[in-house]
Amino acid sequence: MQAHRALIFKLIGLYCPKGEAADDAWNEIYSQVHGALGSFRGEAQASTWLYRVALNTLLTMQRKAYRRPATAAVEAAHEPGHDPEARSDAAERLHQAMVRLPEADRALIALHLEGFRAEEISETLGITANHVNVKVHRIKKQLQQWLTNP
Repeated sequence: MQAHRALIFKLIGLYCPKGEAADDAWNEIYSQVHGALGSFRGEAQASTWLYRVALNTLLTMQRKAYRRPATAAVEAAHEPGHDPEARSDAAERLHQAMVRLPEADRALIALHLEGFRAEEISETLGITANHVNVKVHRIKKQLQQWLTNP
């Protein structure tokens, strides 16, 4: 997990508000990964498998928690100190736009931005590589629209 710590924290940042919830998410992901290590068959890259476990854990945590509208998540992203790493204005605006995306689209574009190939993303999310490419194109257009016309 340490080798992919930055990837996991970026994912946590897309699904959890700052502070305790993010710490709880890291701890829960850590627990789930260690509990599932025996099921890792090595058919996928370790980073792909880890991302899938982390994503499933975050989605499960989110479903268990209260349902809140997307605007609350965006407002949480505006709070001072939301991200422990300092972000440039452009990176912060991109993050805020990504938080507005539906859960599945957030996961897909986060994988794409981390450099995963369409085949790896399709394996992780259970959709075809062609569908991944179409979705990436549509998500990019949506993000571009939000970023140029806030």
